[in-house]
Amino acid sequence: MAEARSTMGAAAIPAAKPLATYDDAIQSQRIMTAFFELEITGDFEALKAAVNEWTACERSKCPGTNAQEFYISGDKKKMYLLETFDDEDAQVQHKWAHHCMAFADPALTGTGFASMNKHVKWIGWKYFGNLTPAVKERIPPIEAALGIQCTIFPALGGFRKK
Repeated sequence: MAEARSTMGAAAIPAAKPLATYDDAIQSQRIMTAFFELEITGDFEALKAAVNEWTACERSKCPGTNAQEFYISGDKKKMYLLETFDDEDAQVQHKWAHHCMAFADPALTGTGFASMNKHVKWIGWKYFGNLTPAVKERIPPIEAALGIQCTIFPALGGFRKK
């Protein structure tokens, strides 16, 4: 029996335009990703409701947040949050969305973010990407509010597809 072959030829892949230097390639990566580790300390069902509320708010008010994902360990004792922003402007918009203003105004307790905080303890925070000075300036108040320190990992290389 003859081997089936495609009649379509291999499509030519256009060559990427080279950047002037390796540093240009690194600096062109504007995406920022925050990774948080949390301990689940409260009611799991209430936590799920708060996560859903926060996610709905983030999706509707922050178009530059291209990912907000929550993951839990098998024993439901740990939770991980991954947030990816298109760029600094998206991160600013995220920070000032209603749910994130709970950092600045503890009276905002009806938001998904504030509700979630009743059921978790923040353990760690890592930021991946080439953070601008303006983004770095916004880190200390969040560290103080959550009682954790942020470790920053600048981009080395790679790509993302949307």
